[in-house]
Amino acid sequence: MIGFLRKRRQASNHRKMLAKLGHCGEETKISDRAEIIAPDRLHVGSGSFIGEGCWVNAVGGIHIGNYSGLGARTVIFSIEHRYAGADSLPFDDVRMIKPVYIEDFVWVGINVSILPGVRIGEGAIVGLGSVVTNDVPPLAIVMGNPAKVIGHRKKDDFDRLKAAKSFRATGAPTQMLWITPIIKRKYGDILSEFGFESDKFNTIFRDPRDSSK
Repeated sequence: MIGFLRKRRQASNHRKMLAKLGHCGEETKISDRAEIIAPDRLHVGSGSFIGEGCWVNAVGGIHIGNYSGLGARTVIFSIEHRYAGADSLPFDDVRMIKPVYIEDFVWVGINVSILPGVRIGEGAIVGLGSVVTNDVPPLAIVMGNPAKVIGHRKKDDFDRLKAAKSFRATGAPTQMLWITPIIKRKYGDILSEFGFESDKFNTIFRDPRDSSK
């Protein structure tokens, strides 16, 4: 009974938080285990997702575009303490506003930290565990601490899908699996140890263990 009441209270608090958002688009999902400070200064576009355990400080303003997703335990700051020219140590009571702007179709992995003032360009991918200290160019793939560009998405493919409006809500369940040629070459028959049949190679198939069918 206590557990039921706790979940009910959490759900009620979650609904109140969503109602306070500066903007929340259609098909957007925000985990009830995400913590958002100053939700009225958070703009979340359509089809986007904020995962479990995310900590989002929107005091300085945060924009998350359409069809963009934050993986679990992502941390975003949009303000910074003043230490240069401060009136006290280690910093004073002034916080500098540094908005974070995440454009459309951005995929942010698990355990990512995004520092104040960062802008992440359209279609970029931020690898898990990255610490983003500087702006990320459109279509760039970044990873590391600090995050550095390790590749780019194919612009022709991206532009084709965008023109066709082939968009997918980032919070929707992913039910299909694919054994790529490079994985087949690397692991071969070892894949059977994990229950993958050889005839599934290079085909896209439904995960038999997926409960969200």
